[in-house]
Amino acid sequence: MIRAQICLVWCLTGLLGSPLMGQTLLYKVYKGQTEVGWMRVNKVMQDGNEHFSLDCNMDVKMMFSMNLQFTYEANFQSGHLTSSLTRNFRNGSEKSHSEGKRVNHIYRTIRDGKAYETPADIDFCIIRTYWEEPVGRSQVFSERWGHYLPFEQVGPHKYRVLLPTGNYNYMTYREGKCVELQVNHTLATLFFRLVE
Repeated sequence: MIRAQICLVWCLTGLLGSPLMGQTLLYKVYKGQTEVGWMRVNKVMQDGNEHFSLDCNMDVKMMFSMNLQFTYEANFQSGHLTSSLTRNFRNGSEKSHSEGKRVNHIYRTIRDGKAYETPADIDFCIIRTYWEEPVGRSQVFSERWGHYLPFEQVGPHKYRVLLPTGNYNYMTYREGKCVELQVNHTLATLFFRLVE
């Protein structure tokens, strides 16, 4: 439904002449030296508003073979997060779902039936970290988890993200964009490398 709305907005924009600018980052996903999937991160800007989307598809063998799919979306108006959606699938079955929405001065996220509330002045979230290096930030809001995650700079243009599961990821940047995401899971380490 949201993709259909984006397509409609894009078509109408072409007809009405309103400026719409979109960009895409494409990543290949590796386990060791083996390519196991892809991730695409989009950013569309119109009239000062931003829409981010992320799609990922991987076939990974950990203890057993599985297909993993992730979709994330986030919308910003006047520089602040107004809504988000995340869905995680394993072998075609949804394993996690979260929806967030700004209501007055609160950002409310429902994740797998549980509600989380945060002050609504969120100007930076995980999906934005692919497009902008989080310089000077010690935490970044997670659309999936519904709260802020610790971000620690561990080297030049390299950051560690601590997840609520106890696992951590590393993000490496060049010229402001994420060029590598290292996902450290208990069972495997995956590398998402930007295709340049």
